[in-house]
Amino acid sequence: MVNAIDGSQAGWTPPLDSDGDEVRRRAAAATATKVATAPPELPQGPDTNGALLVRAAQAQAQAQVGTAATPKPLLALGIEAAAVTPDQDTAVQKRMDAFFQSAVPTYHLPAEGGKPAVDVKVATPFQMVSETPARQGETDETTLRFIAHEASVKGTNDELKAIAREAGMGPGTVATIKAGRATPEQIRVLTQALLNHDKLPPATKDEPSEARVRRMMCAYGIGFDCAGYTQQALLAAHGITRAQAGLNPSIMNEDLTRLSSAHFSAVADAADARAGDVIVLGAKEPGEVGHRLLVFDRHDATPEELQQYCAFGDGAALDEKHVTVLSVDSSYGSSGRPEQGGVQRQTWLYDGKNWGTVIPPNVAAGRAYAQRVAVQDTPYDKNHRMLGIYRYSGAL
Repeated sequence: MVNAIDGSQAGWTPPLDSDGDEVRRRAAAATATKVATAPPELPQGPDTNGALLVRAAQAQAQAQVGTAATPKPLLALGIEAAAVTPDQDTAVQKRMDAFFQSAVPTYHLPAEGGKPAVDVKVATPFQMVSETPARQGETDETTLRFIAHEASVKGTNDELKAIAREAGMGPGTVATIKAGRATPEQIRVLTQALLNHDKLPPATKDEPSEARVRRMMCAYGIGFDCAGYTQQALLAAHGITRAQAGLNPSIMNEDLTRLSSAHFSAVADAADARAGDVIVLGAKEPGEVGHRLLVFDRHDATPEELQQYCAFGDGAALDEKHVTVLSVDSSYGSSGRPEQGGVQRQTWLYDGKNWGTVIPPNVAAGRAYAQRVAVQDTPYDKNHRMLGIYRYSGAL
């Protein structure tokens, strides 16, 4: 396993679909770096303190109905008790859940067209500022979607700033939001302000309210990138400050590629991961991009899970005798589609050699797709390699 401490990969993820992988590869090849730099006036805001994030997220979660996945068993039988601290892992999971819920807030949609007002929970979508210039003659469908998306975001910039100003937000905060590095509360406040100004787009046929809100957020450039979500979730999970974690004082300049060896220790194997560990993925090819995630849970696969994931399809290629199940939180790439990616808790499988990503049932282009497992020799998808798993050493 390659040590990611003092590594150099960028901090965001492509989507699972192959066309999105290709456009991300093209985009990465066109620019040397994807790490946004902070304008000098950007405020750091409350995300500098993990304890504040925890308290704010817990307060919000208590007022909402939880939607995060139910925690799975932390440990399989046979692991020595001295090797783990179940109570500590449970506490970390509770704080991670609270933060997760703060990133899946409830929005109030005003009455429209004779229909009453409704409240809906919405997972924050993926958002990242691209520095890749549009190439003349580009015909790739997914690339064209990203070009159209960025044009839309630029076109709504003045309108967004005006609405944000009414909500008490300055240009620095808006820039942080559009860079994918704002706090969940900043995102919630600005999104609700847009809804209050009747900016929700008209519904397409059978489109749920959640999808409409996500379309609106994406059109205005509101969301998280993977490093923005993961570093805030990390601080919340352990109840620590940026200084205690050894992170860059500015969230805009931190992508978790250079975790301090004074604050983090490397985990030898994915089978040894535990709640609150940072997963750092790099690209398989130079110039491509990486991904950042936070482990919510690790346990040995149960017989039921082996039947569910490994009895058929690509999942059958995994060695059932050694399957580890990982639940991982992040903001995932969208391939330019508002309905995809964003804040999610994914399930990964690992047999000591190969990786499986559980892709849940979904409906796309009018067709229903059953759950499946995509298997490859790298985590997440075929385009990322494991650089390392890192544990905050001050948490134990």
